[in-house]
Amino acid sequence: MSTSILNTILHSRTMLALTVIGAIILIPIVWEVLLRPLIVRPLIFVSFVVAALVAFVVIRGPLPVKSETREEETTAKTIARQLFPEGWKLTQWFRLNADGDAAEEHLLIFRYNYRSGGKNEPDEGPLGGVIYDSVNFPTSGEPTKSGELLPGMLLPDMANGKGQGYLGETRVVPFLCKAGDGLPEIVLFGFGGVPYPTFLSIFRWDGKRYAVLGHWIGGGGITVSPAKLTPSSDTKLTDVPLGCDSVVKEVAVRTRLNDRDFLCKKVVYRRGKAGETFRPGDPSIVFCYGAPKHPFYPEGAVAAFYETMQEKGFAEAQKAYMDEEGRNAWKRLSKKYPVKDHGKVRLVSLRHPSDFLPGVSGNGVLVTVTVKVNTGAGAYQADWGVAGRYENPNDPKKFVEWRLHSVELH
Repeated sequence: MSTSILNTILHSRTMLALTVIGAIILIPIVWEVLLRPLIVRPLIFVSFVVAALVAFVVIRGPLPVKSETREEETTAKTIARQLFPEGWKLTQWFRLNADGDAAEEHLLIFRYNYRSGGKNEPDEGPLGGVIYDSVNFPTSGEPTKSGELLPGMLLPDMANGKGQGYLGETRVVPFLCKAGDGLPEIVLFGFGGVPYPTFLSIFRWDGKRYAVLGHWIGGGGITVSPAKLTPSSDTKLTDVPLGCDSVVKEVAVRTRLNDRDFLCKKVVYRRGKAGETFRPGDPSIVFCYGAPKHPFYPEGAVAAFYETMQEKGFAEAQKAYMDEEGRNAWKRLSKKYPVKDHGKVRLVSLRHPSDFLPGVSGNGVLVTVTVKVNTGAGAYQADWGVAGRYENPNDPKKFVEWRLHSVELH
């Protein structure tokens, strides 16, 4: 017998002897001090048992449960590790069935062209998306030899007819929308650091690839119809896209004009049914976040008047943004362009004196704002006289209230 084996046996026997001696000493102590009083007093004993169970659960943690999200995460990370090119970084993952077969696919959102953030700072760069078919691809390991896993690129993509672009900047919220012929549409809302979506991309499998049906970027926000499809930046997600029972029929895109009033150019895109191309309507000028109650600049009062008339009706608009003289002036204008025809009004252009300065303290100010407007009865161009008064230009509390005061048709 070798020396090492002998030492091992002697060590084991020594440990066993020490354990037996320790047990002989401790068992009577535990009985007398702890167990006997508890058994004699049942209430104390029950409390002890309950406390012990609670302590066990807290220390051990919850029992393990099957997590589809965790399984999908493992699969997504395996795909990314084996098939992503250098420079792509996985950020989100979802399982879905978008091509009409019996097998699920994996939608992977990744960051590319990115700059790594520092400590406690997020990475910066655009988000792209790709769909991998799960056929012949196990949860771990290499793709099997019987089939090759091919990616279905969404964006970015340089394929002819696909268009170029990206899905978002900070997060993507996916929907899988049912279509009439069975093949769903993939609707991806992208976010860029604000609580509303500023990117929207819609794809559909055409038998060979995921064709893009629409791709929009709107710094002032994007909304769709049905309205319930429009998510927010904190919409909760799982490992599957959100569902919807109908496809997107209408997309409203607001593009910032970078002017002093925070106005946007709004274009509404519409289509008849699933699979069709979206067609743009005529643009209009609106506030990016809705008409304010107290516009700071005079042309803002004009823009707010037309937007409020479109959204809430003429009565609400004239009450909020017209003075008495303005209401009389509107009566003359409405003889040629009735109020009922302003139900589909579009403010086409807005021009104001860029070098406008208010008059001296206490004086009234009348500013001319030129507009082009399309209505159901035709288009017109007009000069609105917008009246206001500065009690003190340097005191924010003495803020001027602008009111539409007069109008002259061209």
